[in-house]
Amino acid sequence: MFPIDSPTPRYRYRVDGLFVAIEDLNGPVSVAEAAEQVLSEIRQEVGSLDGKYVVWRDAQGIWDGMEYQNDLLVFYPIAAEKYEEAKALLLSGGAGPGENWVVKEPDGQRRYYNRDTWTEFHPE
Repeated sequence: MFPIDSPTPRYRYRVDGLFVAIEDLNGPVSVAEAAEQVLSEIRQEVGSLDGKYVVWRDAQGIWDGMEYQNDLLVFYPIAAEKYEEAKALLLSGGAGPGENWVVKEPDGQRRYYNRDTWTEFHPE
């Protein structure tokens, strides 16, 4: 499924109730760039992620979210500097998939869509 000679992401994760928290450890490939691989590896260890919030801390230390919608991987902003803040924002409805989604298509390309209309747009 994943080429053996491809660079792999470095990350650690923990399952915390409703949350799967992934921390990017600044490997040759980011967690966001290899998100499908990372989620597949985590699912192999812990089982289904259905019903869980998947959040990740990027190399800059910011927590954001990702989820599958209709077999497409969707990234959404939480923009929290602390894990506990990201959890609180998601549970309170103050963050989550919002107006716009970043979608990593099956061909590996990232495209940006309006959540309601699925109209593609190009961020500035």
